[in-house]
Amino acid sequence: MSLENGKSLVLIPGMYRSAQINYETAFLMIYNGISNNFKYLKYSIDSFRCKKNSYHLELEDSFFSLEKIILKIDNDDLKMNGEIFCSDLNPWPFKLLEPGCMGWYGYLPTMECFHGILSMDHKLKGTLSIDDKKLSFNNGRGYIEKDWGRNFPQNWFWTQGNNFNDSTLSLSASLATIPWRSRQFTGFIIG
Repeated sequence: MSLENGKSLVLIPGMYRSAQINYETAFLMIYNGISNNFKYLKYSIDSFRCKKNSYHLELEDSFFSLEKIILKIDNDDLKMNGEIFCSDLNPWPFKLLEPGCMGWYGYLPTMECFHGILSMDHKLKGTLSIDDKKLSFNNGRGYIEKDWGRNFPQNWFWTQGNNFNDSTLSLSASLATIPWRSRQFTGFIIG
């Protein structure tokens, strides 16, 4: 997400379950492009609740959807509170022969990981307080994606941008080593 001044804030809620050892955790990764700080907040796996057929995700007291983000974080490491509203979303086109950004790979039930771009670009409105510093997202730009499955790429490169002089431009590109049926292959997405 970009603020009205073009600076960025990245929020990545997720969950991790190890197939190797008995370990699982929910998390929220936060990259603050204003201060260039990164935070990794761990949560109980029970605090991660999501709907299977829509993008509605709760992580403890915070909420993420296509329409809004509500953050309520108050711990020793970080205080972050506020609401951001999303409008005029631009999802990756879905066609019969190209079902989203994964193309026909999205139809393969043997894929171990899936990727979806829910909005390449959209408008933002709202405010957040981070450690008592108020940030405005009014006239900011947003991007929403998700990953799911039983495995994750061994390595990946990803970039995204939508804060150009021409407000109709947005870019997302990724390159990854994709796990598939005890093997792997190199995959890429550019849009």
